Amino acid sequence: MRTTLAVILNFHQPEYLQQLLQSLEEQKKVDLKVIIGNIQPSEGESSLTNQIVDKFKSRGLDVILENYDDNPGFAIGNNRLVKTALKKFKVDDILIINPDIKLNSDLTLNQLGEYLHSNKNIALVGPKVLLNSGTQQGPYIKVNPIQYTLKYLFPILWLPFYKMRQARITKISKPTKVWRLIGACMLVKADIFKKLGYFDESTFLYFEEDLLSKKIYGNGYNVYYYPLASVTHYHDEVYKKRNEFLDDVFVKSLNIYFSTEGYNKFLIKLSILSRSFYNSFWSRFR
Repeated sequence: MRTTLAVILNFHQPEYLQQLLQSLEEQKKVDLKVIIGNIQPSEGESSLTNQIVDKFKSRGLDVILENYDDNPGFAIGNNRLVKTALKKFKVDDILIINPDIKLNSDLTLNQLGEYLHSNKNIALVGPKVLLNSGTQQGPYIKVNPIQYTLKYLFPILWLPFYKMRQARITKISKPTKVWRLIGACMLVKADIFKKLGYFDESTFLYFEEDLLSKKIYGNGYNVYYYPLASVTHYHDEVYKKRNEFLDDVFVKSLNIYFSTEGYNKFLIKLSILSRSFYNSFWSRFR
């Protein structure tokens, strides 16, 4: 039986942990270890998280809880947790998973793990991610500055292409090689993840999956979408709302990713300005 490490970076979402840990506890045919990183929790959040973790520990779930006074962001935060856990556990696979995820079957991890290890060249696999609104999230194609410019400057003209792409994605019914997965839930081989240097820590948030995919494909491995297993993503409404900080973070990460891909600086700047125009003009009509 393979050992899987579930890595949960929790930023003010303790209310979701109960549901996630319950679905992890129910997983069959997998030896499960869990590490949770609690980022800048309030006193109440810390107390609630401790209660939840203690309850599952008492039932036999192997859980480590780490508290962080700083906010390291997605890449650094997950890397910290992985490195901490690997000092204690020997694992085969690492599950990167958000606290607001629920595994929809007690065999989800087993299914993902079986497919992940069905081919030595597969490094990363992810399930179908269903939003609680009823729509599907990802997987995604490789993005470029021209696409982003058209998307944000002419959203009305871009909409039909988006609809067609989403329709194609929802019709995928068998394991398929893709550019990148949803970082909210994906399973990676531990030895390959370590070999690749874990997540690229140049970004705080956004494009972590693209940068990881670039490493994976650049080293001769593949990324696969596995729609035969599914999870539900309970997006908290507070994180859906646009704010200035997240806009700035997105732009910085976009610039970093496009630069690593070697795109022309003018095209990168144009895509960033187009997004700024969208936020100041087109977003009013949403």
